[in-house]
Amino acid sequence: MTQTEPCIIEFDNIVGKQSQAVLPASSNPSSFEAYTASLGMSEGYEAQERRNKTAMAAKAHTYEVEKLIIELGVPPHIKGFLYIRDAILMLFEDEMKIHGVTKIMYPEIAKEYGTTGVRVERAIRHAIDLSWSRSELGSLRGLFPYHDRKPSNTEFLAFLSHTIAQKLFS
Repeated sequence: MTQTEPCIIEFDNIVGKQSQAVLPASSNPSSFEAYTASLGMSEGYEAQERRNKTAMAAKAHTYEVEKLIIELGVPPHIKGFLYIRDAILMLFEDEMKIHGVTKIMYPEIAKEYGTTGVRVERAIRHAIDLSWSRSELGSLRGLFPYHDRKPSNTEFLAFLSHTIAQKLFS
């Protein structure tokens, strides 16, 4: 093959159909991986399947997390509900984030929703306040080891993530 002729490579695409890629004349077949990566075709069918299964598992976890948050009296229409859900799912991925709630978790959640970390913290605190005032020594107050005071945001998130993880992963 000369430098002026393009290189044509045949391969199976993600859905198993035969496809062709025409590489520029300046490239060589050894750079095919880089070329397909630039087109977004670097993943094989197995990798796509793994991602789909992981996404389905994440949706199932999200549903369970939301279900428990609602059972604890947090109304699903307030922003704090979404922020609590996302914080708990973050803790599933990395439980050490509980040690950096204000410096790591709140800014990450804020970035996702286009707001500030201070507003995320306030919305979570408001959700906890609503839940605590609605529980009347019921489900929420019975879960926490102390009944006389409302938990802090960090205590609430840590306890919920631990409780939900026990339900989901045991």
